Amino acid sequence: MNETDGFNVDIGSSVTITCKIREKDTGIQQWLFNDISISYDGDLLTNHERRTITGETEGATLLSHLVIENVQVEDEGMYICKFGEYQIEARLVVLGGK
Repeated sequence: MNETDGFNVDIGSSVTITCKIREKDTGIQQWLFNDISISYDGDLLTNHERRTITGETEGATLLSHLVIENVQVEDEGMYICKFGEYQIEARLVVLGGK
């Protein structure tokens, strides 16, 4: 995702939010949902059956993927990927749930 992206996702579908981090960046990688931490250093903090986090390296770039399966209205909101001082945001809008 870029500095600020948005995703419109149908209820019941899946979405992958990807955070690209330059290898030279240092720090702990963290995902937040509506300003509440949901992961720390690549591990989910809560047992959430529909969310998973995976990571990979692509050249000199680290990729962190937050996958949400069976998207529900309660998944709508702001997702933030932080890595040290670096932060990017994506707003998820759930369609068909209201």
